[in-house]
Amino acid sequence: MSAAYVRLRAAIERLASSAEQQTLYLDTIFSEMDGDKARLRPSDEHALELDDLFLEGKGPASGLLSDEQTELIEELDNYLQTCSGQQNAIFWEREALYIDLRWERVRVLAKRALDRLPEIKQEP
Repeated sequence: MSAAYVRLRAAIERLASSAEQQTLYLDTIFSEMDGDKARLRPSDEHALELDDLFLEGKGPASGLLSDEQTELIEELDNYLQTCSGQQNAIFWEREALYIDLRWERVRVLAKRALDRLPEIKQEP
């Protein structure tokens, strides 16, 4: 399977993860920033990664997914889109990962997609 598939699956896996794991990932990718700035970085990075890799079926993983897999990822991506915009800014704050019920919906949708995306075993 291609590296694009592996990266796409990893992005969805992070969306399916617990709030603690999602926060740890954000802390890791923003570790080069000043501590306060890193902690203030919004959680939208999770959705941006999915967008970058999926691009509504036109991204690097296109052609590698079945219709069912594509539909499940589109459902997740579309839900995240409904949470965008200034009126939903609070959803993208880090604290929301723990308390906003919409993040639980994101995790459910991501887990459904993961169930249909087989994990690729790396050859030694």
